[in-house]
Amino acid sequence: MSGPGARTRMRLVAARISELAVLACALLSPTGARAFTITATYDTSITNHPQAATIENTINSAIAQYQSKIQDPVNVTITFVRQYTGLGNSSWFTRQYRYADWLLAVEQHASSFDDAVAIASLPQSGPNPLTGNDSIIVSLPLARALGLSSAPQQAPNGIATSVLLPRESALDPTALRRSMATRLAALPQQVQASTDGTIYLDLDLMNLTTNPTTGGQYSLFAVASHEMDEVLGSASRLNGSLNGAAAPTGAVFAEDMFRYDVNGNRSFTTSATDSAFLALDGVHRLVRYNQTQGGDFSDWWSPAVTPRVQDAFQTPGQDPAMGVEWRLLDALGWSYGPTGVWVNFAYSGTQTGAFLTPFATLAQGLAACPSGGVIFLVGNMHSTETFSGINQAANITTVGGPATIGQ
Repeated sequence: MSGPGARTRMRLVAARISELAVLACALLSPTGARAFTITATYDTSITNHPQAATIENTINSAIAQYQSKIQDPVNVTITFVRQYTGLGNSSWFTRQYRYADWLLAVEQHASSFDDAVAIASLPQSGPNPLTGNDSIIVSLPLARALGLSSAPQQAPNGIATSVLLPRESALDPTALRRSMATRLAALPQQVQASTDGTIYLDLDLMNLTTNPTTGGQYSLFAVASHEMDEVLGSASRLNGSLNGAAAPTGAVFAEDMFRYDVNGNRSFTTSATDSAFLALDGVHRLVRYNQTQGGDFSDWWSPAVTPRVQDAFQTPGQDPAMGVEWRLLDALGWSYGPTGVWVNFAYSGTQTGAFLTPFATLAQGLAACPSGGVIFLVGNMHSTETFSGINQAANITTVGGPATIGQ
């Protein structure tokens, strides 16, 4: 597409909301202030450490990657504590909501292509298809990001825990998890009221700097990122289970809704021989889940060819960077750029350009598209739309359905 006078017609034929064309409406990156923050509090076990300044600098560098990417106006409070066993562990507060309330919140907050794909794979009414329960569990910060604060809760506030062990560890993860939950629950009420979660770090095993990790050390930067992902909502109801045990009943975590086996069926089992994958649409497998007791079932299978931040058992001498973890956080409800404007040629209701209330014409989408943003064209019907007024380079990518472009 080129020139102010270009008139190109696009015909998009698709049958489901996940079959989209994505139109880049500008070449520039989005700019502007980002309101997302993580407020870190360092326990005296860290501030009194001989390398306290280095440790805090590395954790703050890990925090900066979230603050530079996530756009939701939420402040997440996390306390960091030194521990002397394991590698990295965390405890954080959770909330439980009706499936319908959670789904509506996710739909109202949709801002990306992955959001649309993930939503298309979700049942449009409860109960959840994994346990038949009508509740979904989310972390407290994620509940705020999704605007669920005013929705009625289905159960009292809860505490979730994670366990991250070095690959060679023979520690009892169940005892570690129980110890963490006990420690967090024992904190004074005024502390609980001002923190979303607590992250425990075995600093003796770690490279405390942001320099490359070598030898038998583990990356503090990666471990801190791993645990912050979990405070932000990465979790499974299967966590803490033993292989071969009956799958839990009742409410499940939001991430559990995206667990699939190799055949595209939902997977919710403790079997060590199961191959479960993160798949936003149930088909395209992004990464394999851990199915080994002792590691979190919400973490990735390891050892993998390429070590990842969310691996269940960390690899020494490696510095894994966030990758597929961003896509998971996006699908769970966190937003990062570029911001999307939605167009559905078949839509006839109130139009705002949001996922649930899209514009009905491409012209409206172009007018509303921010610098560096994208337009998501949702093809629920045969439609012919005129491209006009486009005077910069643009690309169209189709996923799941054909699109033909011609004069």
